[in-house]
Amino acid sequence: MKFMAPIFLAILLANTVYADNKHHHSTVANIYSTDGIASAISAAQCHFDNGSFHLQLCGGAGYSDNQEAATFGIAKKYKDFLINGTITTEDNHTTFGFGLNWKVK
Repeated sequence: MKFMAPIFLAILLANTVYADNKHHHSTVANIYSTDGIASAISAAQCHFDNGSFHLQLCGGAGYSDNQEAATFGIAKKYKDFLINGTITTEDNHTTFGFGLNWKVK
């Protein structure tokens, strides 16, 4: 935990230094799109238990603005690491995700 304080301080200082940059001018384009929302909803339905050493499966579904998505996930804990992956499909687009979780002691 001793290494967390310097990292937090560096992040805080970096935000403070760049927050007062008055010479930066950019154009912001507002794009109103609902692409990917159904995938996000679907993938958010997968939850894995870091305390279980059993093979875990999950399934999720999402719907937003006439778009449908489905997610399938799998996870397995090995020693202190929970290794998981998901596959999501929405409107003929397929995405993959991979996760590695561990507890800092």
